[in-house]
Amino acid sequence: MATHLETVNRVMRRLREDTVSSTTDNDYSELISEFVRDAVEVCEEAHDWEAFKHLIRVDMEAGTAKYDLTRTVALGGNIRNDDTSLDTESELQWISSNVPDVAVFDSDSDEQSNYKPTYLSPGEFRDMKRRDRTETNSELMYFTIYNENAGTAIRKYVEVYPTPSASRVFEAMFWTPPTDLELDGTTDSQEILLPNRPVFLYALFFALNERGEEIGEPGNIAQAKADDSLGLAIEKDINAAQRSSRYDWRRD
Repeated sequence: MATHLETVNRVMRRLREDTVSSTTDNDYSELISEFVRDAVEVCEEAHDWEAFKHLIRVDMEAGTAKYDLTRTVALGGNIRNDDTSLDTESELQWISSNVPDVAVFDSDSDEQSNYKPTYLSPGEFRDMKRRDRTETNSELMYFTIYNENAGTAIRKYVEVYPTPSASRVFEAMFWTPPTDLELDGTTDSQEILLPNRPVFLYALFFALNERGEEIGEPGNIAQAKADDSLGLAIEKDINAAQRSSRYDWRRD
């Protein structure tokens, strides 16, 4: 992995420009910094990178069915403080096409009694809940995850049914892309959690395209290098998961 600043300087060297100590040192380093951010976004959107997957844990309380996943407990939400909170782009991970990567435990120390609640779409969940809105049970049979306008921000929630009558630990795997790189120098030392080469090559391609072919590498060659590099990086990331048959194709 490389940092934001390291990637900017790598592009600067390829363009025969002086390296900088901060991405905000001059107008051109700021422009390259923006190209690096654009390159990161292209690579992030191209694939569900394994590096972005993480576990969240929610301590569910008796009598409470809805929990905020976009903030940790310390910030007023329900994600444990040691875990990465979600945002509206976070995606629930699945073990198979109809089995979410979710488990419910009685407690942290009771690792053998976990079970998997059934996922319902928000619409299906609302319809299920209308049948008996006051039902409670120690076992959580259904859950849904949705985004909702909370007045000051869009937040992501998990809601369970029936409402738990005892405390439980809810665990789930999510895919969450990192927050965007900033252009004010505050993310200069932040590591980019993506393969280095495609990010660098896309940033270089954007820079060469802006500068013009008369004093740089032809755009079609630069883009081909970037596309090939991204494809190879995705293939390597998939190969690790193929060993567990995640990407195997089979008939239903």
